[in-house]
Amino acid sequence: MAVLVAVTVVVTGLVMSPAAAQTTICSGVSVSEVQKCDPGWAANMSFMHWRMYGGHNCTNYVAYRLGRDGVPEPSYLLGNANTWASRAKSHGVRVDSTPEVGAVGAWPGRNHVVYIDEVGPGYLITSEDNWPGYYPKGMYRKIKVTKGESAYPTQYIHFKGKTTINGPLPTVAGTAKVGSTLTATAGTWTPSDVTLKYQWLRDGVIITGATKTSYTITTADIGHAMTISVTGSKSGLTSRTASSTPTAKVVDEVKPKVITPGAPAVAGAEQMMVGDWLTADPGTWGPDGVELGYQWFRGDHAVSSATTTRYKVTDADLGKRLVVKVTGRKSGYPSVTAVSEPTAKAVKTGIHSTPAPKISGEVRTGEWLMVDPGTWGPDGVELSYQWFRGDHAVSSGTNTRYKVSTADLGKKLSVTVTGRKKSLTTVSKTSEPTAAAKATPVLDASAAGDKGKAVVTLIVTAPTVPVPTGFGTVSEGSKTLKTLDLAIGRPGRATLRVTLSKGTHTLTVSYSGSETVAPGSTTVKVKVS
Repeated sequence: MAVLVAVTVVVTGLVMSPAAAQTTICSGVSVSEVQKCDPGWAANMSFMHWRMYGGHNCTNYVAYRLGRDGVPEPSYLLGNANTWASRAKSHGVRVDSTPEVGAVGAWPGRNHVVYIDEVGPGYLITSEDNWPGYYPKGMYRKIKVTKGESAYPTQYIHFKGKTTINGPLPTVAGTAKVGSTLTATAGTWTPSDVTLKYQWLRDGVIITGATKTSYTITTADIGHAMTISVTGSKSGLTSRTASSTPTAKVVDEVKPKVITPGAPAVAGAEQMMVGDWLTADPGTWGPDGVELGYQWFRGDHAVSSATTTRYKVTDADLGKRLVVKVTGRKSGYPSVTAVSEPTAKAVKTGIHSTPAPKISGEVRTGEWLMVDPGTWGPDGVELSYQWFRGDHAVSSGTNTRYKVSTADLGKKLSVTVTGRKKSLTTVSKTSEPTAAAKATPVLDASAAGDKGKAVVTLIVTAPTVPVPTGFGTVSEGSKTLKTLDLAIGRPGRATLRVTLSKGTHTLTVSYSGSETVAPGSTTVKVKVS
């Protein structure tokens, strides 16, 4: 039984981090992962090639690839990766800066070697393996690297075997969807009379019977990436297999890219006067990133230079209706145009208001609310008012002032202002609704002094609210002395005991309010002995 007595200790160095333009074509750590990238290497990874260590490391992988290309094992020891170039050169092997398919890529001073799979204009496709010192468990990689990057070799070792077949990585054309046909291109192989065989794979697994240059995708391929392996063979030579980059995952159908338009509208379109500004609201468009363009039209004619969201009505628009057309554009998508509803016909004068009515005042029972109608025009417009409790008009609420009543509790209030003038269209504007009305609390607070302390009693009542909830607080100046939940003890009542220094104190007794009752506060004086 033969015994290996001269085993070279081979430890690959760290591979520099990939540059920004470096592309990983395929990678794997476990045998099953590597099998999807290079089935032959996965089957031979654990063996020693050219007396290199088995498993994940660069020299063992490159030795395997050279052996597969028919390169005989050298009679001399190549050593670690950083000595391959010098030792090979000293034994007559060509080492230069010209990359070739099947050559070994290296870097002076760096302890790493790679195999050259493809040489392109300004790029290489290389394959390599890395020992566990760089990647935690070691890793096989096939990458595309651009000239000038750190992963692009700077010198090449040209081992030549007597029986070598060479060929590039095959390519696949077609769309990865059910029913589509994929077509493989093998590229130029040498020698010229080499026989090529094809095998299609689904996520790295051989598809039985799929051995032609084309393949029609079936439902069994949905969710999987497709590759083609090309094997070159010739009598007396060692065969070579090259695999394509995986396609995208197969889908059942390719949905067209569609822009979803919004519903454009024109603010101020119900009545247009010369001098008014109109504003286009484009609505909601999708997907994200859609760019919108605007064009205003007077009837069927585009208005020159009217290509923004705002438009000022001019004398040329008198008696005409305007629309705005909004066009959505996004790279790779067909453009889409949506049109607003036509505006009213433009008039010379008309009733208008700026801004909408606004309500001021506290929304609590017994308090008065006031409406500011804004500025209306033209001169002579008569205004009328209607207050609303929710969606219902308040029969007595027809003035600029409105007193909040118990009937309003829990309801939001609003007011509609209507402008009228003879020969002009009546216009109504409605305010924003208020907060829900709350009851005004009645606070009954008292305090009794004692030695070093005071006992403060707070009783809270409110119209239509049987037992107000919330918190009572006693404070002096900016300092809070105590807070108590009104639900503790007698409902609606809080008894707060506070520590005070000797003398007369003015205390603020506050009620926090609740969902139905507004907050409030009062003061009491107490003398402490």
